[in-house]
Amino acid sequence: MSDLLRFASFSRIEGVRHGFAGADAFGAFDGRREADLLRLVEAVAPSARLVRTRQTHSAQVRWVEAGGPSPSERELAAGIDGLATADRSLALTALGADCPMLFLADRARRAVAVVHCGWRGVAGGIVDAALALLEERAGCAPSALLAAVAPGARGCCYEVGSEVVEALERAAISVATIARPYLRPDGSLSRAVDLSTGIAARLVALGVDPRSIELAEACTICGGASFHSHRRSGEVAGRMAGAIALAAERR
Repeated sequence: MSDLLRFASFSRIEGVRHGFAGADAFGAFDGRREADLLRLVEAVAPSARLVRTRQTHSAQVRWVEAGGPSPSERELAAGIDGLATADRSLALTALGADCPMLFLADRARRAVAVVHCGWRGVAGGIVDAALALLEERAGCAPSALLAAVAPGARGCCYEVGSEVVEALERAAISVATIARPYLRPDGSLSRAVDLSTGIAARLVALGVDPRSIELAEACTICGGASFHSHRRSGEVAGRMAGAIALAAERR
């Protein structure tokens, strides 16, 4: 796990542990998924208990605490694409293979969150839901948050149809700032969007300081063997993973 991606801004907060595992660090999303997630948590926050999402492209974010249950299989299947907590005994994890993962942390180390941000979730308001939950449950104002967006499908490669563009526009994301022409292999023109930039724009609109947002530059579609990509590999694609936790209190 030495090749985990760490965000510079998050690494400067002593009380937050995090990491994003690309293809080399995490491995395929197969029968080993639970064991691989446990390995990731061991590398990020060794004493923490694993809590996981399931990428269903919902706009649901769940608050979790050590004294309460982890999301059940039924809840996960119904849709929980984000997790938030103020509990230092939990490590929050998410999986993805093109959809960006959003990491959030309060500068005062009061709470953290991880969110799987597919275009459906972003259009449905999952970024808004994550910030609202952090403020409601932990008093974390958007202006006090650090945010980081992990590698995902970027505007160079992420061709989308009109339904995606229209859904993002309805969600108050300025498509003019994230869309660009896309040249298909047959020479015809289509449109691509940079969802990571759209997530950042939504964070700023909600009150997060632009200087507190870190975007990974890599595109998972054209990034080669370093990343799993559903768009590039189809159903056989592996999954990447992210984890975040508040560091345990020193005794």
